[in-house]
Amino acid sequence: MVGLVHRHEADIALGPHDLTEIRSTAIDYTAPIFSDARKFVVGQSRTEVDPFGFTLPLAPLVWVGILIALLVIAMTAVVLQVNYRRVPRHSFAHDVFFHTYRLLIQQGIEMRLEAISERIITCGWMFGSMILYWSYCSNLMSILAIRYAPQPIQTIQDLLENHKMSVIFPPGTALTDYIENVESGQLRDLVRLRDVGRYKDFRSRNQ
Repeated sequence: MVGLVHRHEADIALGPHDLTEIRSTAIDYTAPIFSDARKFVVGQSRTEVDPFGFTLPLAPLVWVGILIALLVIAMTAVVLQVNYRRVPRHSFAHDVFFHTYRLLIQQGIEMRLEAISERIITCGWMFGSMILYWSYCSNLMSILAIRYAPQPIQTIQDLLENHKMSVIFPPGTALTDYIENVESGQLRDLVRLRDVGRYKDFRSRNQ
């Protein structure tokens, strides 16, 4: 269509046509109608099950918060009750920690709660653990059952650093012309892949 206008065989060519330096020397462009986003197409990987999928229902910061809360609750119980029970300090701290952990994973309580402060702390921790546990279990089964396809290529830099992948471009297109005339940056690095055999021109069977 650009050739028809250049040879005066047509007055106007309906686009969309990409604006390139070479084309601008042969034809006149109107004002841009719209701008388009360009993306690379990468082959889809095989689907697989994430072996660490059990961590996905909760964000990393939530896991850190759970660990901190577990330690804080256990230490608080030790500080409040270490003088109340006539047992060695280290033995009582050990029992309190595992008592707190058992509540987190919905296990039974083996310690006798005699003091009011013990009961208040235990009830509060039990309530929070139940909410967290139900939220975790409600999402765990669906996440473990879903297979996902790894997507290692998200940016041009990822493409440049993956030495197992080659780049193909259809010759004679506006995008190829633009990339091959860029003088610096990541797009220029794409063209340099030709030196190592990773940049190839692609022609369909009809060409």
